[in-house]
Amino acid sequence: MTNVSLFALMFNQGIFKPFRGGCAKLSYSFNVDEVVLVECIANSLDAKASKIIIDFNPEGKILSIQDDGNGMVSSQFRQYHDFAMALKTRGEGIGFAGLGAKISFNIAYRVVTETCSKSFSGGSDWGFNEKGDLVWKPTKIRKENGTGTKVQVFFNKNAKVKYQNTKDIKEILLRHYTPLFDEKFLDFYELVKCYERSPRFIVNGTPINPVDFKTHYQMSNYEQFLLKTHGKEAKPIGYAFFGLVPDTFELEEPGVLLCTWGKVVKPDFLNQYPGELMHRIFCIAEIPNLVKFLTTSKSDFNRRRNPKEFNTYYKPLRDKFADWLKTMGIDRREEMKGEESKELEREISKILASFPEISELMHRWASKKVHMVSSKGEESITEAEGSQTIPEGKGTKGISEGIIGPIAGGKDQAYILDKGGKKRGTSISRRSRAGLKFAFSNVPEKEEIGWVDGDIVYINSGHPSYKKTSLNKKSRLLFNLVAVATALQRYLGSGEEGIDIKFVDKFLYSWGE
Repeated sequence: MTNVSLFALMFNQGIFKPFRGGCAKLSYSFNVDEVVLVECIANSLDAKASKIIIDFNPEGKILSIQDDGNGMVSSQFRQYHDFAMALKTRGEGIGFAGLGAKISFNIAYRVVTETCSKSFSGGSDWGFNEKGDLVWKPTKIRKENGTGTKVQVFFNKNAKVKYQNTKDIKEILLRHYTPLFDEKFLDFYELVKCYERSPRFIVNGTPINPVDFKTHYQMSNYEQFLLKTHGKEAKPIGYAFFGLVPDTFELEEPGVLLCTWGKVVKPDFLNQYPGELMHRIFCIAEIPNLVKFLTTSKSDFNRRRNPKEFNTYYKPLRDKFADWLKTMGIDRREEMKGEESKELEREISKILASFPEISELMHRWASKKVHMVSSKGEESITEAEGSQTIPEGKGTKGISEGIIGPIAGGKDQAYILDKGGKKRGTSISRRSRAGLKFAFSNVPEKEEIGWVDGDIVYINSGHPSYKKTSLNKKSRLLFNLVAVATALQRYLGSGEEGIDIKFVDKFLYSWGE
């Protein structure tokens, strides 16, 4: 049963507030005709539509999408026709400033739009004039009751539109908006008011009815749960289910479907490697706040936007998935190698100063003003990166709370201020674990030699080339450095900022120097 009280709590705590931010260049992994359909539906979902009607005329190559959502207000109608807005401003939720209609002009010659909200109604006929310029003119809309938007896309006669019938369009909807066709997820979205009324789709006059995925796909090892943050004050952040389909069933995209606001962003195994069960794993995880990290193409997350916050949502899901795999006898826990890991940390700490672009991974403690004692016994107040407050009863003697100086190593004096001035505590020693950490994971079936997960860089100790370096300490260190550099380059290339293709070269050059 769905836990109504916790779902309601998520809404009351403001977990589902939409996000506004910038967007950059577009890069889709599927065809333009599919992009147009998917993006227009995203706009309808953002408009809180309860019914989305999709029709396609294969002879005339005309796609029509009509909804009963909130419609556009005057300012949104202007943004809808402003190409600059598509590349500068995110809309609310998963639709970005009418992106679908704008992208359609890659393979379309005309877009007709009608919209009606509580404060505005208007229409436009958008296309190319005699000079080849893209212009639009206002048009009258048909008198209809209620609010909503209708968009008609007229594809070029020579355009290759892959969807030709109801079945084709249904498959696209199921692939991009999978959770919107599961009854439990629809309950979830409605209860938390992510979508005030669960959306229903009608394609060429045929309704697509939601089903219970557990029953429909004959799933075993099924588990559904609320996702929560770690810590004593755990807060709900999403909803998910895990399960296995029968061995004879062929999944198009096995793994955990990472979703936000009903949109499937990507399938992922969350750095877990289930081996022979991989092709049977069918999981869906909805985390609304991941919309903050959505790339413009909606096919990935830009983890670099705020790595610490991203891991707040990602890590609970990853840990839950690892625990679920463990119930089936799959335990791929990371193999830690103390001395090798420490040596790697020492070497890389010398290199990091040359690469400010990865400073975001360091998660250093905030700077604080601390009381310091020099070797001559002189006291002073200085601001030191890495300082931290000492909890009561830890590290001090006879002092309820103190402050310790830089925690990079060595003994420091802890102090508090009272009405009489300074008071010295017992000398303590503590070493910071802030910054990148390194671990080894034995995954022989994985081609990658390294990857980043949170603030940990994993080195694949099961990789064939890793085993070849086992007899020589320097060779092993070099392999580890290459693995770390490759993992960081791949991480830096995620999202929309692009990648320095010479990062590995520069990294190893810095080490060599």
